[in-house]
Amino acid sequence: ISAALKQVPTAEYNPFEFIKTNVDGAQNVIDSCLDNKVELVIAIGTDKAVSPSTTYGASKLLMERLFISANLYKGNRNTRFVCVRYGNVLGSRGSIFPIFVDSIIKTGRVTITDPKMTRFNITMKQAIDKDTTTLRDKAINRLLTSPSERELSLENQIYFYRLALAASFILLIYKSL
Repeated sequence: ISAALKQVPTAEYNPFEFIKTNVDGAQNVIDSCLDNKVELVIAIGTDKAVSPSTTYGASKLLMERLFISANLYKGNRNTRFVCVRYGNVLGSRGSIFPIFVDSIIKTGRVTITDPKMTRFNITMKQAIDKDTTTLRDKAINRLLTSPSERELSLENQIYFYRLALAASFILLIYKSL
């Protein structure tokens, strides 16, 4: 399950809807999967569920916990529940890249919220690989996190270098119009 409300400011403004969607909705999916004898269910978490300080992060943490504990809740039924967690998936809906491009077009630079902040990014391919591995391994009763920062380092550096080149090209074209 990857359907969820994701916008942090909206969650703070309207926490009721986030709980209904991200928590109650997760429970509905779990019950429906059990009722329909689904073999394997993969829930997709977020890095914001680690020590959450926002309604969004807290709701996703609860979603993750529900899916992991569903392996006990299911009783003797054969459905298996797994939860994977990653950071920002570049190129997905809600990806940071369009914001970076917009910032480069408007200001010629990328605005950084806090220089000490760590942002965890993975490519769409890495996300798909993680989901495929999860399907193959059929792990249960645990949370599978995205590859370590060290594993992602070189691939992400190359990816961001390419993004920077693309953004520079966009800026060059934009200024020439």
